[in-house]
Amino acid sequence: MQTRQPHPVTPADGTAPQAAYPPVDFDALSPQMRARIPPFSISGFLYSAARPHANKVIINGVALRAGQYVNDELMLKEINSDNIVMDFRGSLFRVGSDRLSGG
Repeated sequence: MQTRQPHPVTPADGTAPQAAYPPVDFDALSPQMRARIPPFSISGFLYSAARPHANKVIINGVALRAGQYVNDELMLKEINSDNIVMDFRGSLFRVGSDRLSGG
C-alpha cells in the first residue's frame, strides 16, 4: 500500500489547516462530524514498543502502518499501545482500545 499525501481542506479564510493535538476521542466527535468520516472497521491490532516498525492495524480488511491511508480522505496517523490516531481531512481523532480488538 502506498503512502499518499493528505488532501487538506483549506478554511474559508484561506489559511492552512492546522491539525489539533491532542486528538479528540472518536465518541466525542459531533454526530455531524462522525457522519462525514468514511466508514471503517478495525479487525486487528498489533503493537510492540520494542519493534515499532512492525506495528499494524487491520482496517477494512487491509493491514496498515502509521502514515498509510484507509482511503483518499482518512489516514492512519499513529499507532499507540492503547489507541490509534486517525486523520480525516486534517481533523485528528483517537480510537481507543475498546474498539481496537475488532469490537
